Amino acid sequence: AAAGGGGDAEVQRLVEENAMLEAEIAALRARLDVAQKLDMAEEKRVRAVFDLFDKDNNGVLDREEFELLAFECGSDISAMTREHVDATFRALNTSGDGKIKYAEFFRWLQQDRRNA
Repeated sequence: AAAGGGGDAEVQRLVEENAMLEAEIAALRARLDVAQKLDMAEEKRVRAVFDLFDKDNNGVLDREEFELLAFECGSDISAMTREHVDATFRALNTSGDGKIKYAEFFRWLQQDRRNA
């Protein structure tokens, strides 16, 4: 009976150790996820591209600036019809003010990357 009691203690110790390891793995995954989302080097590159096409330096991309960005950065030029550019501009312009703010642009790139 004593051996059985010792076995139960060993099982309990292993269960607790496993739970601790699972918690550590979950914490590590959370930190990695945050690190990926906050990749500062990537955000700096995105900001540089946004600023490059913000020709009048007003902090937003108007329709013409966005069209230039779309044609310069688009990988499939044949897909860059005026209708496609218009639809993409409307999708990015979540505030509906006719201007794409950096936050709208960055959020769209992140969603696009997750959907790829």
